[in-house]
Amino acid sequence: MKDKTLLIKNLLDEITRLPDFLQRIAEELSLAHETVASLNLALEEAMVNSIQYAYPSPGEGEISLDAHWDASTGN
Repeated sequence: MKDKTLLIKNLLDEITRLPDFLQRIAEELSLAHETVASLNLALEEAMVNSIQYAYPSPGEGEISLDAHWDASTGN
């Protein structure tokens, strides 16, 4: 089992770290560009919503995005 974690503060500027995080995973799994783009769009939207609506004040919390997959199967 392989794992990667992206830990960001609940600030919109922190979302710029998401594409690099996804790209590192995509390279390990040989994911298609279209798949990575779709994942980025969905995760960016979820993170923006979390940052804007789930916390009372900017910068006071953290969001952990955890990715887990089986290196032998890519799942």
